[in-house]
Amino acid sequence: MIYIAYPSQAAEDIKDVFQSLEEAFEITTPKDRHKLTRYEFAEKSEELLKKSSIFIAEASYPSTGVEIEATWAIEHDIPILLFVKKGKDYLEALKDHYVKVRHYSSTEELKEKLYDFLTTEYPGESKQEYFQYSDKEQYKSHKKGWERKYK
Repeated sequence: MIYIAYPSQAAEDIKDVFQSLEEAFEITTPKDRHKLTRYEFAEKSEELLKKSSIFIAEASYPSTGVEIEATWAIEHDIPILLFVKKGKDYLEALKDHYVKVRHYSSTEELKEKLYDFLTTEYPGESKQEYFQYSDKEQYKSHKKGWERKYK
C-alpha cells in the first residue's frame, strides 16, 4: 500500500492527482482517513502507515499533519518521497532525515513524475495483474519473465 499525505490547504487539482492513483495503485489518502472518528484517527492512520511500502506527500506548504505522519514513517523505517513545488521548500523538521524530494512546476508535471516514480520504483504496488499472486515476490518474478519475453 502507498500512504499519501498532503496539507488541507493544497489545491484541489493537487489532491485530484493523488486521488487518481487509486485507479492503478493500492493507496490510502487523507480523504479515506478523515472518514475515521477523531478517537481512532491517529491510531488507525499510524497502523495504515506501518503496512505501507512508501510514504508520499505534497510538502510545499507547512502542515502539522504531514509532519506528524512523516515522523511516523521515519520511526517505522518507511521510505519517504516528498513532492515540492519549484520555488518552495519542504518541512524543516525533515531536513535531518533521508527523504527523496522531487520538484514540480505544474499539476501535469506532478502527475507525470509521480506515475513515473511509482511504475519504476514500486511496480509491485500496482493493481494490474497483482491480484493473481499471493505475494510480492511471485508478482516480481512474473514481471521479470514478462519483460524478458516481450522486450
